[in-house]
Amino acid sequence: SADESWVIAPKRAVYTHNHQVSTGIYQQYPGIRQVPSQSPLVSGVRLLMQAQAGPSSIYEYIRENSDHHVTMQDVRNLVARLRNSGAELSDDDSRGGGTTFVKTENRDNDGSNDGGNACGGENAEDTSSVAQAISGGGGSPSSDESEDLPLTQQTAVSTHLVRKPDVPVKIKLNSRIVPVERPRLNRKEQRAKAEADLKEYNQGMKLRGLLRDRDVCEVVSALKEIQPGILAMGAFLATFQVLGKATPKLSMAWRHRTDIVADNVCYRLPEETVNRAFELLSESRTGKKDEIQLDSDGEGVGDENGYVLVVEKVGTYSRELVEQMKWMWNMQDTCRRGVLLCTWLNNEVKTLVDEKVAVSVAFDNFLKTWPYLVIPGFGFDITYADLFCIRGSTWLNDATIRAFCVFLKTYKNNATVMIPPVKKQTVKKPTKKESVLAEQQLLLIRNCLDSWQFVLMPINLSGVHWVCLVVDGTAKKIQVYDSAVSAMYLKRLKNIASEIASTLPDMYEEIVFDGPLQKDGDSCGVFACLQQWKSVSSKAPTDVSESGVIKLCWKILQAILKVKRCS
Repeated sequence: SADESWVIAPKRAVYTHNHQVSTGIYQQYPGIRQVPSQSPLVSGVRLLMQAQAGPSSIYEYIRENSDHHVTMQDVRNLVARLRNSGAELSDDDSRGGGTTFVKTENRDNDGSNDGGNACGGENAEDTSSVAQAISGGGGSPSSDESEDLPLTQQTAVSTHLVRKPDVPVKIKLNSRIVPVERPRLNRKEQRAKAEADLKEYNQGMKLRGLLRDRDVCEVVSALKEIQPGILAMGAFLATFQVLGKATPKLSMAWRHRTDIVADNVCYRLPEETVNRAFELLSESRTGKKDEIQLDSDGEGVGDENGYVLVVEKVGTYSRELVEQMKWMWNMQDTCRRGVLLCTWLNNEVKTLVDEKVAVSVAFDNFLKTWPYLVIPGFGFDITYADLFCIRGSTWLNDATIRAFCVFLKTYKNNATVMIPPVKKQTVKKPTKKESVLAEQQLLLIRNCLDSWQFVLMPINLSGVHWVCLVVDGTAKKIQVYDSAVSAMYLKRLKNIASEIASTLPDMYEEIVFDGPLQKDGDSCGVFACLQQWKSVSSKAPTDVSESGVIKLCWKILQAILKVKRCS
């Protein structure tokens, strides 16, 4: 009618254990799912807790030994309750009467009838009997009682005793297995590495912004023109794109073609691929005579314009492009050696020497200088990259030894005669004894003795070991020194000394100098420099301990840089 109105009245119902429940409510209701403190499962749970078992192990133990439909959150609540409140019952468990194992089976889909049956009163007697069975107040309903219930309310309720005979509790432990030889994750080291990578990336940002989307040949030309320091250069090259990975099975070949138009290549091939490409080129051209090609003006055409590298499934590259990729890889390795030198200066040298300011100046100078910049004042071309070997456990190159001899010349009592690397003699005895030194070198030694007291001769034997000869024109002696005291090396040195003595007008005595011995396989050049230094000056260092060798390397580097400043 017109005066009738609809009113929505929410119906509230409080569910407790004392009513008939369905399987869905039974599985979801917290009071039924929780394990009370009187349950024999608690002792097993306590043992698992003492064994530091995880919630998953306790969960499996409860599900295997009972009909409880617990969840992982129930297990965590149980563990927290046993730890904090001494296994006291919760409110829901107290209302439940302590019955542990309850199993219900619904014969029909009663999801829509549980609410009405729980609150309705037409089956109060049957419901109360079921509630007594659930709460522990009465026995199980008989078959007659269950048949009196409507079909939608027929529920099979079974109860089990919570107490069991004292038997050993079966506990299943899922112990954590640590794989063998698997290192633990060092997050501190990971963060430090990430910070270093970010710092290196930021240091090369200026060059990346300038040379972005440029061809490799253009990048190399720009770098040679800009001449950045090893810090910015190394950071830029470390993040420069490398196409794919080097695979030995990758097929490649050089082809003689002049109709190839080079593409804009903004990446470089892996270093192993580039090296293998040049090895193939060298092998293919061994024993072949290059043909000289002339253009319309009669000028020679470079051979690199005719050869291209064909890499399977990758691309085709001109020889000039591959050479520029090789230059970039060499430059990256040079920058890496320069950074190692700066690290050695900052970490080792600075803690041992008193010249802290001088070490810091050299550190900044190397980081900000173009590595291939020629250092003036030596009379020959020596670059900063040649000095990157003056550090611990590194073999000195020819340019460094020669530069140090220029420093020794500042004492104004010596001259240096550089001898090319002496090759090992053949096993077969020659019919005529071959001379080790050329006639021009022997003549230069005689002329130097007319003007100077000492003639210094650092010698590189077979390109693997540094030794030295010192000719004393005043004492008429030829000192032979080998820091490794090798019988083979000393024999070759004595042969050279005898050859020199035979060409001098006066009689010279050959002496094997008993000097300090090297303790590693790389410091032979450092000890050869020290022996020559001792021969011409009494101010030469004398400490040859492990820390003394580090100081000696710093003195050699400092002396070479001093020659540069005085020029």
